Amino acid sequence: MLDSGEYDEFEPGMVLDIYQLLPEDYMKYIHGANCEIAYFITSDVTPEERFAIQKRYDTEKDYTFYKSDEELREGAEYIVEQSIYMKGQCQEYDLLYFETARDREQIFRRFLQEFKL
Repeated sequence: MLDSGEYDEFEPGMVLDIYQLLPEDYMKYIHGANCEIAYFITSDVTPEERFAIQKRYDTEKDYTFYKSDEELREGAEYIVEQSIYMKGQCQEYDLLYFETARDREQIFRRFLQEFKL
């Protein structure tokens, strides 16, 4: 994807939402290829808190909007587990990560400042 030449045409670049890209995979396959990464995680909340956050921000445009509360609670538990795992890997590889469960807007502003956007 990076070698196609289409992804470096825009300044300052582009953002890809790649939830499945673990920090260890980034380091193994992409690191050093003119591609920076930052992870947005929610490892500092309980699954129930994560569920409440999703309910608060979910809109009709989100694929999760029409899921049952039971499905959303299961998903929240998984998201928290994965966030804890990703946070550990980010710390191990010294990669940027942002906890977005609290002070969400302030965190996004900090992210934009970090990348000078």
